[in-house]
Amino acid sequence: MKIGCPTRSEKKATSIISKAVSKEEARELHTLTPHSYLIELPYLPSIRALRFSINQRYPTGWTDTSLHQDASKTDSQLSPTSPDDIRGVLSQFFKRCQISYSEQPYDLDLHNLCLKESHKNGYPVDSTSGQLSILKGLPVGVVIAATSYTRLHDREIQVFIALYTAFLVYLDDSITRDISGVDLFHERFIGGQPQANEVLESLACFLRGIHTRYSEIQANLIMTSTLKFITSVMLEHMTQNIQPSPFAYGYPTFARYLSGASEAYAFLILPPHIALSDYIQSLPEMSMFVNCANDVLSFYKEERDGDRFNYTSIQARFRRRSKLEIFKGLADDVATSWERVMRIIDSKEEAKAAFEAFSRGYVDFHTS
Repeated sequence: MKIGCPTRSEKKATSIISKAVSKEEARELHTLTPHSYLIELPYLPSIRALRFSINQRYPTGWTDTSLHQDASKTDSQLSPTSPDDIRGVLSQFFKRCQISYSEQPYDLDLHNLCLKESHKNGYPVDSTSGQLSILKGLPVGVVIAATSYTRLHDREIQVFIALYTAFLVYLDDSITRDISGVDLFHERFIGGQPQANEVLESLACFLRGIHTRYSEIQANLIMTSTLKFITSVMLEHMTQNIQPSPFAYGYPTFARYLSGASEAYAFLILPPHIALSDYIQSLPEMSMFVNCANDVLSFYKEERDGDRFNYTSIQARFRRRSKLEIFKGLADDVATSWERVMRIIDSKEEAKAAFEAFSRGYVDFHTS
């Protein structure tokens, strides 16, 4: 078979699709095709999709010399983007995604329920300095659970999501603190052996309980997404000083896929009782929205703080384009992902309502 020729299954799928949609629908589907911004990402071993929890990191061995750009182009691409321009892009993004935003107060009741559940199960939430604990990451978990996962979710599921996030924040933070034990997590988890410390042992117990809340496929994909995230923590730790190649366009997509835990967070959008068949075909686009909307929503703050090591700024240097152009393209791609999800689940009212509520809450998560 020649490279690039469609396989038999691809031809069959194309035939089915062409019969199923009208010319008008085909043109509309074409407009929902993503651009290349999210497909060919620059090498970002230190910029993680979970960076709402901690400060961004970048490998100490990285320099701009690999980009081979002249000073005038570099100055243009590094110049601050106007707040008005950013607001304009965000306004259009919110309009396409039919989102309004507001600042939500901290849910102290949910916080206390998480502490109660942690004490009940023996999860370490000690506030004593020097003690291993998930307490540092709990506020992040509470905010995302209270803002993004509200509709059709009871308090028990919100507690689950908040604690799940707290564990991931602990792992994320271990990159700059202490990776020991994390590198052996998979081996010990599969073998049923005790983990290296109390937090990792609690995480192992927590993950084993996922199957009591979700169906086999849902639980399996949440589990594998989490294990990939843990692998990404080890990978980032091992590549902190790697020199990025301007030609390694495929690696960042791979690294982001591992590090986002986006499949897990996408599955958590839908309450367990909703039939898998109602939304499973939208999971790739949902995952893309979860992973990349953060880059759109955090850019205003990154520009305000003079942060050069964010997705938009680095992409601008790699592609020799202005940050505003990259930002517009990224926002357009993420909005396209949102629109495609809505088309896929359009007739599934409960799934649609859950995703719409998540979209609004995800914006509130970034503004609260």
